[in-house]
Amino acid sequence: ELKESVRKYVAGYDTADAFRASAFALRKEWQNEDEDAQHRVDGGYCKMISYLVNEIRKNDGQLFLSSIVKEVHWEHNQVEAITTEGISYKAQKIIIALPLGVLQVDPPAEGAIHFSPAIPQYREALQQIGFGSIVKILLEFKKAFWESKSTTRLTGHGLKEMMFLLSDEEIPTWWTQFPNQSNVLTGWLGGPNARKKKNLPNEELLQQSLQSLSNIFKLSIQELKANLVAWNVANWMAESFTLGSYAYDTVEAPAARQVLNRPVNNTIYFAGEYLYDGPAMGTVEAALTSGLGIAQKLG
Repeated sequence: ELKESVRKYVAGYDTADAFRASAFALRKEWQNEDEDAQHRVDGGYCKMISYLVNEIRKNDGQLFLSSIVKEVHWEHNQVEAITTEGISYKAQKIIIALPLGVLQVDPPAEGAIHFSPAIPQYREALQQIGFGSIVKILLEFKKAFWESKSTTRLTGHGLKEMMFLLSDEEIPTWWTQFPNQSNVLTGWLGGPNARKKKNLPNEELLQQSLQSLSNIFKLSIQELKANLVAWNVANWMAESFTLGSYAYDTVEAPAARQVLNRPVNNTIYFAGEYLYDGPAMGTVEAALTSGLGIAQKLG
């Protein structure tokens, strides 16, 4: 029972495959958890992105959106990035800040990048770090039914202050926006079981979500649908420019990070949450820390 509990936690929280994940890395992470801390950006992550965009523009930086780089040609202190439309961008150095899942696939996959000349040692290192799988479902209801009197009678106590709900259902993990009042429930399925659902239509994932809530709260699917205002499925594995969730450590990951944290001939630099070495791996904090470190190297 303990093993099964740990495997479910590794899959759900770290979105990892427990048979690939490093036990020592998980121990390090879990020993540094602050389970009572709930950190949210007031107004959402769009505020942080807007701040970064404004800082770039204030410093005469340029942003080119919807520009998909397919090839990177390089030699020492000379780089050319070529997009799918044949547009070329040239510089002395380049920072590759793509999700690990995208860097792990080879052309002709939609998001893959071809390096010329090849960088086999770095490509091998990228494969040695784990990249998780996740399906996230957001459901907005007219009323927060989990706060109802019938739910209180069912559970024996009120759920007005419920944060996380864990179950054995198809979509097992749910959370509210507590301490903020909201009628939104977020469903979460991670790890190998999520990977199995990679190609399911969003409508089928919605149906599985409603069935899971129906089983948990003893409500009919019809009741849940009548109360449903809006829904969205974030199947990150099916998105060509993410191909998964976030990184987790394998046994080989520390050595792989040592390789990837060294620039390719002081010309190609890698940055991202998967290169962070600390207790907050797989987070926005990890991504920002890695990016700042690379910027300081180049500065």
